[in-house]
Amino acid sequence: MTFLTLDDELTGGSKSRSCGDYGSVIVQLWRRDSAVPLTIVTTATSAFQRRFCLKGEKVFLKIRNLLTANDLARLVQLSHELRFIEGRASNPANETKDNLQADLGDPKYTESVQIVNVALGRSREFMDFAMPKRVAPPLLCCYRPGMKYGAHADSALIPVSGTRLRSDLSCTVFISPPESYEGGELSIVVGNQAIAFKGDAGDVMLYPSTTLHEVVPVVSGERLVSITFIESYI
Repeated sequence: MTFLTLDDELTGGSKSRSCGDYGSVIVQLWRRDSAVPLTIVTTATSAFQRRFCLKGEKVFLKIRNLLTANDLARLVQLSHELRFIEGRASNPANETKDNLQADLGDPKYTESVQIVNVALGRSREFMDFAMPKRVAPPLLCCYRPGMKYGAHADSALIPVSGTRLRSDLSCTVFISPPESYEGGELSIVVGNQAIAFKGDAGDVMLYPSTTLHEVVPVVSGERLVSITFIESYI
C-alpha cells in the first residue's frame, strides 16, 4: 500500500498539533499535486518518528469536500422526498440508538446510495486510505432535536445482499451544514478522552469500526448524514 509520509520531499509539507494531553496528534499532509490537506488523527505519537505508518495504528481520516454542491443539493432534496423509518430497524438491540434512517424499500433510496458511492469512488484520498474491497450501501440518517446514538462500536459483520461484510472502517458523510444544527457531534473515543467532529457539508470522517463512538444529542435543527462501512483489502 502506498501511503503518505512525513517526508517533505514526498508530501510537499506537513503540520501537526497535539490534541489534548492523551497522546493523540492531528496531522495535515499536503500532496505535491493538491492544495487540499489530508487530515489524519493518530493515537500514537511514536508513529511520527520519521514516516507515518498505517499498519498497527488507529488512524482517522477526514476528507474535505467529498460531495459536490450538486451532490449535496440532490441528497437534501431526496431527504425531503423519501420515507424515513425508526433507526433501530437496523440495530434493534441497541436501546441508545434514537434516529431516523432511509427506508431501504423506497425507490429514491437507491439514488442516494449511488450519489455517495460515486463520490467515494472518485476520491483518491478515500481509495488510498481505505483500500476498499467492499463498501456497504450508504444509508441516509436523520437526527432531529433530542435524537442521539449512544456510545457503541459498530458491528464486526454487516449484512449486505445476502452476504456478510467485514466492517473494518466506518464512514460518516456530513450533509447538513454545521451551522444548521446545534449538538449532534460525532464523538470518537481516543485513549481516555473523546474528540468531537462536526464536519462541513460534504466532508467525510473515516475511523476504525472497533472504535467507541457516539452521536451526541441534537439540541436544535436537523443533522443529515450518510453512513457506510468498508471491508478493506488490508
